[in-house]
Amino acid sequence: MWIVLAAMVGATAGQGAPDRTDLQTMFQLMDRNGDGYITANEAPRITHVRTASLQSGASRPGAGWIEGYDRDGDGRVSQNEFVSGAEGEIAQN
Repeated sequence: MWIVLAAMVGATAGQGAPDRTDLQTMFQLMDRNGDGYITANEAPRITHVRTASLQSGASRPGAGWIEGYDRDGDGRVSQNEFVSGAEGEIAQN
């Protein structure tokens, strides 16, 4: 997922992986209502971008990413959960 999110803040594949500040910026872009959480009603924006990127092979499907990042099980992703989850994905790539 981080590859597509990096595109949202203007990073390119040649510039390497996003750092913590980039991830925080990405979170703010997705948190459309500014409440400090990404919820299911905000997720379609990400799903659409990810689906469009699949044509170039840049990412995998986005289904269920909120559940994967939601560490405390409250149905939403906080900035800390997002940054930790994205850092984990980056480390695996």
